[in-house]
Amino acid sequence: LRGAITEGPFYKDDNNIFVYGKALIDAVEIEEKLAIYPRVIVQKEVQETLPQYFEECADGCNVLNNFLFTGLIMPDVYKHNLIEMYKKNSEDEKVKQKIMWMITKFNCFYKNSATRIQIKKEELSNISEKEVQNV
Repeated sequence: LRGAITEGPFYKDDNNIFVYGKALIDAVEIEEKLAIYPRVIVQKEVQETLPQYFEECADGCNVLNNFLFTGLIMPDVYKHNLIEMYKKNSEDEKVKQKIMWMITKFNCFYKNSATRIQIKKEELSNISEKEVQNV
């Protein structure tokens, strides 16, 4: 999943067939040029309205914190799925790079917010380098 959230003029016809506007153009350009990893980038103005849903990445992009919306998915299941995806795509460097980005985000989110989202730290372990290297 990757994309962009923008604000600005946006128009559509009555049948929702023809859409256009600066917001759409900006969203497409951001998604194509910056959303290399599986992330949803947001304009600064959008991020400022609801900052609790967004975070800044190392490259300076504001992104939707998708882990906030995984409340129904147990962290151990999410962890298992990330490792399995990495194994399945072990021959594709571009895909592996994207999955490693998600693994890094996973580790950071759960490490920094385990108490806030009521996860016992002993019930969750990071995805270690050893687990990734054993693929």
